[in-house]
Amino acid sequence: MSNEVASLTILVSHQSGTETVHQVVPFKIFQEDSRFKAIPLIGQKEREVSQLSEALFFELSNQRIVPAIGITHSNMDVLNKIVQELRIQKLIS
Repeated sequence: MSNEVASLTILVSHQSGTETVHQVVPFKIFQEDSRFKAIPLIGQKEREVSQLSEALFFELSNQRIVPAIGITHSNMDVLNKIVQELRIQKLIS
């Protein structure tokens, strides 16, 4: 996937012990047809702490997010925020 459509920053929440930690994470978003790839621009250790994959894959079908197999609940929240931001920026409908 080589069509970069956006660079955006979202707030990622994750549990650290009994606390919820909020981390600002920049992403590069790539699109090919209805398929998307979101790459968090943070180091491996930060990704592990925030429970983010090296890349998040998803599709949009009938205005709905269809996550790739293996997307966790916390990563699904991230995908929702990414799609919301892409809609705000009018990059998708």
